[in-house]
Amino acid sequence: MGSSYPVENGASLNRIYKINLNTNETTEVTSFGVKHFKIINEKLYYVKEEDGLLYASKPDGSGGRPVSDRQAANWYDEVGGSVYYTEADAAGGYRLYKADPAGADTLVVKDTLESVQIVKDRIVCKLAAGGDYGIKVLDVSGALEVAVADQAAHLFAYEDAIVFVSAEDQSVKRLK
Repeated sequence: MGSSYPVENGASLNRIYKINLNTNETTEVTSFGVKHFKIINEKLYYVKEEDGLLYASKPDGSGGRPVSDRQAANWYDEVGGSVYYTEADAAGGYRLYKADPAGADTLVVKDTLESVQIVKDRIVCKLAAGGDYGIKVLDVSGALEVAVADQAAHLFAYEDAIVFVSAEDQSVKRLK
């Protein structure tokens, strides 16, 4: 992502550029501002500043289309061929949605979330403190696999391991 420098009125802020590292040549990929972006499975995903929706396109920026029907927050990913994303709620937490290209997006986890991670095609959700559960693990369809009652102070997902620090006694625990 890049912006013109020095910043002036009407400047091109937060656009995506492709940079050839051998020639230092830049090519504009988007002609509009984005909040953030990433490439997943040969697709460019980005959140447009204009409307806050999540979009997908070819890596060169062509064929861009909205993926979400809600404003996407800081996390989105493709899991098992489906796109999942978070939306910020009024309390400062997040809600997890599954994008549905044929209709309205589906709320997957009703609890307020602090964070979401992926480990081996499983969606690992750290829930906000004070609820009945601290962690929920979902399969690729968004169905609940495991719910952990312990509140998690920290959550780490790496390769096929899910490790968390218990908020109660600071012990380290591993889910398999």
